[in-house]
Amino acid sequence: MSYTTQAQLSNDSELIIRVAACAATQNIKQPETWAWDRKWELSAQPGWDESYAYAINTGVEHPGSQNTVISDAQILAGVQAIIAAEAPPVS
Repeated sequence: MSYTTQAQLSNDSELIIRVAACAATQNIKQPETWAWDRKWELSAQPGWDESYAYAINTGVEHPGSQNTVISDAQILAGVQAIIAAEAPPVS
């Protein structure tokens, strides 16, 4: 993982909007704020950094908007992983 790539990924507004759209489908209140507040956790999701770096290195413009770079399935898995990690423990 490259911290430079991770930083670029975390600040990709097109990717954050896609994450917000996904968060809305998961009944997250204020999905844009939720996505922005968790941009670093999202940027550390497995495989995201490598996919994003590959896209940049191969000249993909606007990698955050491309489903072929970070797929909708990856976004859903990332959003669900963060939701699960934030859920209070079951007693």
